[in-house]
Amino acid sequence: IQCNGLFTPRNIETLLGGTEIGK
Repeated sequence: IQCNGLFTPRNIETLLGGTEIGK
């Protein structure tokens, strides 16, 4: 997962959504 490098329980949902778009 590549997204700002922030890996937190609350940001995971945002990261997952952002990674799909980032792909």
